[in-house]
Amino acid sequence: MPTNADEVGLGVIVALPAEAAGWRSRNSNCEVCVAGIGSDHARDAAGRLIKGGARALLSWGVAGGLSPSLRSGDLLLPRRVVALRGEWRTHDGWRERLLRVLPDVHEIDALHCSERPLVSMDDKGALARRGFAAVDMESAGVAEAAAQAGVPFIAVKAVCDPAARAVPALALRMLDRNGHLRVSAILEVARAGPRGWRELHALRGDFSAARASLRRAARMLPRVAEGIAP
Repeated sequence: MPTNADEVGLGVIVALPAEAAGWRSRNSNCEVCVAGIGSDHARDAAGRLIKGGARALLSWGVAGGLSPSLRSGDLLLPRRVVALRGEWRTHDGWRERLLRVLPDVHEIDALHCSERPLVSMDDKGALARRGFAAVDMESAGVAEAAAQAGVPFIAVKAVCDPAARAVPALALRMLDRNGHLRVSAILEVARAGPRGWRELHALRGDFSAARASLRRAARMLPRVAEGIAP
């Protein structure tokens, strides 16, 4: 973390190290923090960035698709983040600037922040019927920290698993809450059989598409964020 608070303009919160692809680990305008999985971890990381001088917060990474019109790799800009404990609006001016400069970005009304992973198509369908286009597990924590500190907030997400496919339960068991691979996961994968391998292969392709979109967008974000923070 830079020691001079005035050096940090944008605090970027991601859940997993792989989601930080494309961001330089540190520069004079931006600090990226790998928080781990879940909104509590994201809120704590956002708080640390604010204490370090961040004057705007960005929730960044992958999301699950709920709208059938969204494909793996589609880049999303939600107007609202909704969770059980509240609802937060993203910064209008910042979002409008990103809509002008990010290619093929989709503005969506609402991103749902879930407290648990969605492991079935029934779970996805229930949220889709409530009007949500995508789901993640971190953005509410970042939004909450931004609201408490009075700093601008936005979320940029890339679709990983599309609406027609849920994240395999095996994949969820492979990572701990800090996003690190569990040693025991190697044995689980070995026992998964052909179906498990196919599901993991499909997820790998989805994640690669999402990561490529995030990498391209990351080149634009620090510059676009200039002038947003108070």
